[in-house]
Amino acid sequence: MSTESELQKEWRDIVISKLNSIEADQKTVQLQLANSVAVASDVRHLQVRLAALESHLKEDFVSKSRYETVERIVYGVTTIVIVGVATAIIALVLRK
Repeated sequence: MSTESELQKEWRDIVISKLNSIEADQKTVQLQLANSVAVASDVRHLQVRLAALESHLKEDFVSKSRYETVERIVYGVTTIVIVGVATAIIALVLRK
């Protein structure tokens, strides 16, 4: 009987050890799953923010092709003003 009892204790210890190991693995898997859910939630949030940013860019900012036209007009007007001022200064210097 003593041998059976020791054998049963040994098997019980082995089973308890394996169960503890399985419980630890289960907790690890649950933590990893929770982290994965959090990451998926963050990714969805970032996708929504990116879509909002893209629509904001399309609505509020001017494309480069549209800006080039404005840029040429502003540069042209600035050039005319600078040439006019320079011409006036030269005319004043030459009259004296």
